[in-house]
Amino acid sequence: MFATFRSSATVLSSPRRCFAALDLDLFSRLPSKTASLPELAAATEIAETQLATLLTVLAPIGLLAKQDYCYANAPACESYMVRGAPLYYGDSFRHQIARQIYPLLLTLDATLAGTGSAVASDQIDELNARAYAALKPGGLMLVRDFMAEDDFTGPVVAASFMLVNPTV
Repeated sequence: MFATFRSSATVLSSPRRCFAALDLDLFSRLPSKTASLPELAAATEIAETQLATLLTVLAPIGLLAKQDYCYANAPACESYMVRGAPLYYGDSFRHQIARQIYPLLLTLDATLAGTGSAVASDQIDELNARAYAALKPGGLMLVRDFMAEDDFTGPVVAASFMLVNPTV
């Protein structure tokens, strides 16, 4: 039972591991082939001991495949995390999660206690005004919102956003 709990709790750090690999362009250095630790260390200019630690945590969460002492991209990483791939999602993932969602989570305690919110409504008004001022004459502005299902079963991104912005 503890192993299941520990595995679930460890998932929380998985995106950060993925960001580190994206920052090193690690997935793009592995497409359609395998590479040894020394080869990857040379390609990324990261010391073998530090890189070995990262590779060790990427394989169990399904981002890399490891066979013998060589590593390869997992199929999903091959499709979505290799720069230049038709379905590349790495930069978007890094921007949305690392730069938008993670900082919002820092306000979670205050939000749940009812003493704060990740985004104040005056910040939204200011952001809208700045965006409108930056438009060319006749330009349009698109507002994207996350909506959860009526029974709050998902999607997870919408529920996560609502968790840190309950009044927005």
